[in-house]
Amino acid sequence: MNPERWQQIKRLYNSALELEPARREAFLHEVCAGDDSLRQEIERLLEQQAEAEDLLGKPALEVAARALAQDRNNEPQPNHVGRSLLHYRIAEKIG
Repeated sequence: MNPERWQQIKRLYNSALELEPARREAFLHEVCAGDDSLRQEIERLLEQQAEAEDLLGKPALEVAARALAQDRNNEPQPNHVGRSLLHYRIAEKIG
């Protein structure tokens, strides 16, 4: 991607971010004027922004609890007693 194209994407993405989500589709239709690859790039960035906001909007404890619950539903974890991690040695399992 050349620098001019990136600047165009960046400018339109920032403009779209300033709009309410309901108005973004019409905005992109107008400014991209049939340039599907341009529109896809901007939409991809907007989706990533929304995902990041969703993740950051949740309390860290809630995110960690869900991750731990998913881990517990998976297969049992292997026993790491006696192994080393960096300069630490796992002596025994607790909990």
